[in-house]
Formats: sequence, structure tokens, C-alpha cells
Amino acid sequence: MPAPGAFTYSRAVREWAFVQVPLVSLSDFRKAAAERDVMKISPFDASPWETLDREGLLPPVAYALHGFWHHDQPANLENGDLIVREERGFVAWDELRAEARERNGADLYVLYGHWQLLSLVTIVDHLSPSTPLLALRRGLDEFHEARVAYASAPIDRERLSGVARANRADELLLIRVQNLFMPSVRGGRYRGGPVVGLTEEAADWAIEQRRTFDYAAAAEDCEVTAEDLERLFDAFATRAHWIDPLERWFHLADQVKRRERDRLKGAALRALDLYDAARVVRGWHAQLAGEPLPDVDELFGIHPKEAKRRMYGTDELRGNREVLPALLEHFGLYPWRVQLIAEGESDLAMLEEVLAARYDLSFGYLGIHAFALGGADIPANAELILGAVRVYSNYYLLLFDNEGRARQMIEALVRAGHIEGVSDAQRKRALEEALAEARARTFATADERRAALRAARERAQRLEDEPGQAPEFLIWQEDIEADNFTVAEACEVINVTARQLEGLAEFGLDPDAMAALVAAEADRPKEARRGMAGVLLDAAAAEDPPFELSKPELARRLAHHAIANPERDGAQRPVLDLAEHLVRLTIADRRLRGELR
Repeated sequence: MPAPGAFTYSRAVREWAFVQVPLVSLSDFRKAAAERDVMKISPFDASPWETLDREGLLPPVAYALHGFWHHDQPANLENGDLIVREERGFVAWDELRAEARERNGADLYVLYGHWQLLSLVTIVDHLSPSTPLLALRRGLDEFHEARVAYASAPIDRERLSGVARANRADELLLIRVQNLFMPSVRGGRYRGGPVVGLTEEAADWAIEQRRTFDYAAAAEDCEVTAEDLERLFDAFATRAHWIDPLERWFHLADQVKRRERDRLKGAALRALDLYDAARVVRGWHAQLAGEPLPDVDELFGIHPKEAKRRMYGTDELRGNREVLPALLEHFGLYPWRVQLIAEGESDLAMLEEVLAARYDLSFGYLGIHAFALGGADIPANAELILGAVRVYSNYYLLLFDNEGRARQMIEALVRAGHIEGVSDAQRKRALEEALAEARARTFATADERRAALRAARERAQRLEDEPGQAPEFLIWQEDIEADNFTVAEACEVINVTARQLEGLAEFGLDPDAMAALVAAEADRPKEARRGMAGVLLDAAAAEDPPFELSKPELARRLAHHAIANPERDGAQRPVLDLAEHLVRLTIADRRLRGELR
């Protein structure tokens, strides 16, 4: 069959085009077709599939003479146990079965590519006789005669061959870039693990391929232009909309976990295949044209992008958790994954910067609704308010400085069952682990051993002071800056920032002098006491020339310092532990008293 340009199935197999979207055996391909309500015939009869192969209407990609061909693809290609159909041509399947038994004592495996499911649909459509429903107006007898006449019409082999050639070209274009775009189309689902002869980690390989791939050279190789890809995108997306029974639910369905969406059946699953194909082509087109085409849900209607913005507040819906409240509210649903409540803006700024710089994630993407009390003391009856609105969040994460009535409010919320604290089982497990570690160690004196055991018991009683141990709260020992950075580190960050932002080459807070100022705060009245960040920023503003920086901006810069220097005193900084815990909260299901929320 003619291929697009110089790209062929032989090259596709030998150039590792099936790493992220692997070939499947006839049994799996047949099952996938049946799930799409296509070619639902006996699973024990391969002869119809062999006919499609022999006639060139749906030739498989390859034949394997045993079931372990994928364990070492290069070796099996070399020794003939993996045969590319395009290279050898059609071979009667009984002949191949005999060869498989003779060589390996194994069965024959006929291998197909994922996109051949699209081709199968069009071939079956052309092989199926039409039903002349208009003939019903002349009565059932004449309708029957018309139906018999339609069914007895000869097969137009030339037309079928043309359809098969067009299918083959579309398949190969999709295969050319499927490793690059299908993982993201499937919601970031990469196939990992070693691939003999290629890489130790398939996911890393695919990510690197996407970064370094020459999209223009591939288009030239396949003899396609950006305009050709745009037409192909329109064709796939339009066909998808025609058959999709969930079209009116598309925005909601497009947010569903891919594993669940793959469980669709019939026309809905066929439509998903076409949407996927359209998005793969759209990704390639964007690399050539420099800007993306409208997405698959933006082809029809009046100003579809503006309509999405009016309805949901943004036209970027797919994979955007920030839009879920509006989207799910539109369909009568609603979630916030985490309600993050902090005492000040600095806590939020530092955490948000860590998430962005370390994980390329945002509060909106993770579904975190953040709110700062603005440095004010916790209001009276706050625990009653938080308990009353508990239903609106999958999880809380409460962050407070160790002052005022923070601990009292947290204890009241835990007692009332509104938030999860450290369980007795957690404390027992931590103590048992510490005791086991102590028994395994050798101590110089009995006093040293008793001190270690005492420290273990004290830690078990204070687990909530460690980020992530109490799922829904953390009270800093002092505040987020002092618990994570030394005075010297904070001074360094401020000094570097002054030079970068204001060009103050000679600006420099002295760490020793600043440490003395911070320590002196302990002697001031409690209500007038400043935290470490406040002392340093006030001192910077009093310098000559002065340098002014807001606490949230300092928090963001400290976040980058923490990422570049993740340890303090031999342990990971608590804010990094907290960011990891926050990410885990966004994907966890909250359980209270054994009931899933």
C-alpha cells in the first residue's frame, strides 16, 4: 500500500514508533473492535480477518511467531520471528501458524496498530449494505425487495481499495507522531519501563523525543503540509461530533479520568478514538504553524471560545481543575480538593511558588482554594464556621503560626471530627519504629539510651509538628520563614534581590547584626513582637539607600532558595515536605470515621 511520502510501516516498526501506543494481538484488537460495536463476530474464527488481510483492506502491521516478540524486538526482527507484513507481503495464516509451531512450538500472533480501529470502521461501513428506508412508503413487500436489491449489488473493489489506501495513509501519519502526543492526549499517561534495544525508561525516552523531535522534517518526510494536517484534523473532529452520543456532555466527559473514559462502549468509544486522532494531528500542526488550531470542541456553534469563557470563566477547560467549580456547577456537581487557610499571605505565596517551580503545578490546576486571614488573629467561633462549611472541601489544610488561639481552635476542630489530626495508631507506629531503631543501636551509656527513648516518646506525642503527619493542619514552631530558613539565609536572599531589582551593588544586611535584632524581639511585648521576616524587611527599608520588599515577594524568593538548597541541618526543609503533602491531599479521598467523602 502506498504510504505518506517515504514513511512506511516497515520504518514505523524499525524506528520504534509503537513505544507509547503498542501493537496488539488479533484477540485484543478483536475485543477492542467489539467494544466499539464493530465487527462483532465469533472470537474463535479468524478467517474474516484473514480475508481483510488477503484483500489488502485491513492488513495487519506484523506477524509474530511467538508471544514474546516484544521482549527483544530487534532480535526478533533479525531472526525472522517478527515479520513486518509490508516487507513480506500477504502469507496465508495457516502457513504462518505452521512456521510458528515448527520454529518455536508456539502460536501465531497477528499484530495490529491502534489507529487501525478507525480504518476498520470505514471498511465495515463500505462492506455493509445500505437499508433503503424510503422504500417503506411503498409497503413492507416493496421495502423487502429493495433491500434484497441493495444487498445483491456487486462489491466495488476499486472503491474499496481506494478507501483502504486512504486509511493506510491516515494511520501512518498518526503513527509518525503518536509517541509524542498520545501520552498527553491520554491525560499524561506514559508507558514506562525498559525497552530492549532502545532505552531503560520508555517514559523518559518519549518525553525527550517530544523535546528534540524535528516536526518539520517529519512532515517533509511524509509529504504533508500544515494545511494538509488542518484538513485531516477537521475530518477527524467532524466525524467524532457526528457520532458522539455524549456530545452535549463533552466538556464534562473531557475532564473524566482517562482510565474511566476508556471504558466507554459503542459509538461513544469510536468518537473518543476520533477525538484522540484529531488532537494528535492538532499537536503536530501546532509545531509546524506556531499556534494551535481550535480544539475539537471549538469547531461548531457561534463563537465557541467566547461561549466557554462566558459559561466557565475561561476557554481552557481540559486538564484545568480551576474551572471545575464552574463546570461541575453547570452540570449540578461541585468539588474543591483542598481548602487551604493560612494565617498570612506569605504562607500561600511560598507554597504556591514551590509548587510552580518544583512541580510545574498551580493552586488552580490542583484544585486548591487558598485563603489568607491577612495576619489577623483567629476570629472567635472560627471552629464553628469551619465545621459548618466542611462539606465544601474534600480536605482542609490549616496553617497557623504558634500564637494566639491557633492550637485551641485546631484541638476543637479535631475533637468535633471536622478535621483529621494525628491518630493514636500513627503515634503508636512512630513510637514502635523509634523503639526498634533504638534497640538496634549501640549506646555508650545507659543514660544515652534512656535519652534516645525519651526523645522517641516525645516525638510520638508531638507528631503534629511535622508537616504531613496531621493530614489537615500544621502549626509552625514560630512561622514559615523562621521554621525553614536561618537569618543568614534570609539576609542573603534579601541582599541578592536588592542587587537584582534595584541595582544596589553595595546593599548588604549583616547576618550577625540581624540575628541580634531577631533575638531581641523576644523581649518585646507579645502583641508588638515581629517575626524574622518582619525584622529583616524593616531593617532593609531603613538602610541607606533603602530597599523595600513585601513579605509575600520575600516568601516567593525564599521558596526558590529552598528548592535550590532543599536541606537545612541535614533534613529536608519543612516547606518542601508541606508542598509534597499538599499535592498528595489533592489526589486523596478524605476518610473520616471510616466514611468516604
